[in-house]
Amino acid sequence: MALVGLTVHDFSRHSLGLSLLSQTVLLIAVYFGTYYVYDPAHFDGAWSRALYFTIVTWTTLGYGDIAPPPGLELLAAMEALLGYVFLGLIVAWSSALIARS
Repeated sequence: MALVGLTVHDFSRHSLGLSLLSQTVLLIAVYFGTYYVYDPAHFDGAWSRALYFTIVTWTTLGYGDIAPPPGLELLAAMEALLGYVFLGLIVAWSSALIARS
């Protein structure tokens, strides 16, 4: 299964799940850092609000209480699309794992 670039990796069932989860955490951390470093005042200087915004955007909940910082709207949209993709990959992996057992 290909997860990193165009390189095909042969993952076992458990290492694939670990890879998906670690990539998810890494991407959330990158988005969080980007938002917070770009405009900390937008989040009232609270890193927890930036992390909250990142998780809400990644999971596409979109409560609407915090908007993306000006100039990063497209980045937030890309984050939401990646959230959809990774959620689909995690659900597919989980389903395959359950079906095999």
